Amino acid sequence: MSNLQRATIHIMPWVLLVLFLTSCAPMQFAKPGATEKELQYDSYECNRDWERTAGAIAFHLDPMGNAYYGFQSREWISECLMHKGWKRVDG
Repeated sequence: MSNLQRATIHIMPWVLLVLFLTSCAPMQFAKPGATEKELQYDSYECNRDWERTAGAIAFHLDPMGNAYYGFQSREWISECLMHKGWKRVDG
């Protein structure tokens, strides 16, 4: 086994961990003149609406059936908040 292969084997888990953690980072939103409480309320409404979608119901019935549930819910909730006037300020 070459040095490059050994280095790749040792580095790869760390690369995957960094990719995973970045995808799980909390999204931040801002809306001019809005308070944190308003964001929490709008976020709660979007989460509640997401839980009523067919994708969420299917996931609760068969968690292994929809591997992309987390990504779908994150994007759906993000779009919902943007429709309510919030802008993403991830940085």
